[in-house]
Amino acid sequence: MSLLYIHMYNLRKLFFQIRKETNNFKIINTDVLKRTPGSILILRLICGLTHLKLTEIYKKKFDKIVRFNIYENKREKIGNKIGERLSEIFLENIPKEIKLDDIEKKYLQMQTYVKNRYGSENELEVMVKKMLIQNKILFKCNVSIKGKSSVPIDVDFTIPSSLNPKFVIECKTSKGFSGHDSFSKARIMSINAVELKAKKIFYIAVIDGRWTKSSINLLKNYCILIKKDEIYKLPDFLHEFYGFQ
Repeated sequence: MSLLYIHMYNLRKLFFQIRKETNNFKIINTDVLKRTPGSILILRLICGLTHLKLTEIYKKKFDKIVRFNIYENKREKIGNKIGERLSEIFLENIPKEIKLDDIEKKYLQMQTYVKNRYGSENELEVMVKKMLIQNKILFKCNVSIKGKSSVPIDVDFTIPSSLNPKFVIECKTSKGFSGHDSFSKARIMSINAVELKAKKIFYIAVIDGRWTKSSINLLKNYCILIKKDEIYKLPDFLHEFYGFQ
């Protein structure tokens, strides 16, 4: 079964679930958004709203929107005020005709954009892959695995395999000046780390670029953090502390 099929299968499940709970997308309220974390992603795709566009309409900081995406963790709860405003935005932007094919196309475009934003393989991924190969550490690239919830989590590397992951490695470069870019990345990475930790999978965040102090602290709380200039420590970390051969 391909990774693409797994993605589309889960997306379809979410789509039909939310369509049922919203009476064919006619009733959108705070209760629906609270009950189903994936509802915000589906409704964004239906309405054609990117994170930045939704932020512009909502008039709140970027990270406020990111934290309520498909990766929402139980620690992050949507309050009534936020739920009411988001519900209003979605109802105002719901198109007359809604097709699942269109939603899937938008989702694939979003996934492709995220993955290729800095190239098919960014500098950090190339460095990590080279080190893993040189040190004969088994790994798989560009894998989608399930966390505590049923929502798939895309990662750059799994070690030692995708079927029996003990570690995941995600390589992120922040190029933002305002801090929103690094904080939004840190939020998603930390939430994913919590999801995976529940399944006894450790999340390694390899980072470079402009990261705010708050973003760094957030990652340290939830992830094994390695900066670009410390990548050389990765093989020793895996070999010596966790016995990978």
